[in-house]
Parts: sequence; C-alpha cells; structure tokens
Amino acid sequence: MRGGNVWEAFYLLTGMPAIAHKTGNMSETDMWNQIGNADAKKYPLSASCNNGFDGLVPGHAYTMLGVATVDGVKLVKMRNPWGNGEYTGAWSDSSSQMTAAIAANKIDHVINKKDGSFFIPLSDWKKGFYQYTINYYDNWKKQTKIVDVAANATPSFTVTNPKDQRAIIGTA
Repeated sequence: MRGGNVWEAFYLLTGMPAIAHKTGNMSETDMWNQIGNADAKKYPLSASCNNGFDGLVPGHAYTMLGVATVDGVKLVKMRNPWGNGEYTGAWSDSSSQMTAAIAANKIDHVINKKDGSFFIPLSDWKKGFYQYTINYYDNWKKQTKIVDVAANATPSFTVTNPKDQRAIIGTA
C-alpha cells in the first residue's frame, strides 16, 4: 500500500468498522478519554500526521500503541512503521523527562533508537496529528441488504436497531 486512508485499510483488513476522528475541534479531554477507552479495549489505533515538527513526518500514518500518564502529563505512545524516525521533543527517548521517568519506574518503555516507538505529550500530539482512527474490532455483526431502486425514484428506508448500541450504515 502506497497511501490512502487508515480507516479504509483497517476495514479491509478486519471487516470491522473503523472511524476516523478529526482532532481539530475536539478538546484534549475528549480525545484522551476516547483514545484511553479504545486502548483499554485493545482496539487497533492509528494517527495521521499533517504537521512535521520535532522529527514527525507530515503526510505519514503512525501506529498508536497506548497511553500513559506520568507526573500529571498525558502521553501517547506512538510508532513510526518505518522503524526509524522518531519524535524528538519533550518526553521523547532522548529527553531528560523520559530518562528520569524510566529510572524511577514511572513508565514502561525501553529506549531503542531503531524501533520507531516513542512517547509524545498529548498537547504536542494534537499539534502534529489531524486525525486518529479507531478500529472497533469487537462483537459487530455485518448485514447487507441489496435493494433495486428505479433510476429516478427517491428511496426511503427505516432502520430499527433492537438494542441500545451503535449502528453504522453505509450506502454505495
């Protein structure tokens, strides 16, 4: 794959719904809660970078490996799938904050310059990544209904969901 949308790749690989969330208008609290809940459920996560700074590559997708809070700082653990080229700002592998946190056993992280994994503060993460994608790999049931509709007709559908649950409906 030479490009495209992460949500589409997740869907094609798993057959499960994948939803891209734009970071621009979301509060850090809402993003943190949503990402943390998805991480706790072990859902696959990815983020798309649009602002290259401190080692981040613009136009590139990164894997989201998890979240952590250290001394009140909210951190997102990321991985560059190229295996090299990491964020170099605050809380990065080369920072004094990360070195001190590892020494004090406040965070589980092995510094390896060649693995592409790093932590980034949520505030910097939001500056660098314009969207993140959650692959809701869970107890989803996919149903397809094909309906023939006359070329000039205006179809109308009613969908009833018998449970209090999320439903994703697509048309083609």
